[in-house]
Amino acid sequence: GFFSCWLTYDSTNACLYLANSAPQGSVSSFAVGDEIVIVDALAGELNGPLEIVTSVGGEHVYTLSPGVSDGSGQPRIFGYQADSGCHLEQVQAIPDGFGTEQDRRDAGNDVFNGVMGLAIYPNPN
Repeated sequence: GFFSCWLTYDSTNACLYLANSAPQGSVSSFAVGDEIVIVDALAGELNGPLEIVTSVGGEHVYTLSPGVSDGSGQPRIFGYQADSGCHLEQVQAIPDGFGTEQDRRDAGNDVFNGVMGLAIYPNPN
């Protein structure tokens, strides 16, 4: 089974996306109609996702990976292109703006200060 805690629903394409932190970090996708049907149990594979959101128009799905479960200690935001059939294709893995786990421990006198939260705002241009 999956340890699934975070989900997002996009009404423009009737897709539900679920972030699964363990045992294998992944994103699952589901089509929502009269029934909820799994489209892809491993629509995206990544390091223990914590948060998941869709863009305003439903074209993209973003998830935050803390970088702890693969030992890298490097958090990333993963971006996926979403299609009308609830399939995802990874298009970005952004490490910019995050310190590594060791950087955060050093800054906090060896107290772990992880990353949490993800907000996506539309570009007005």
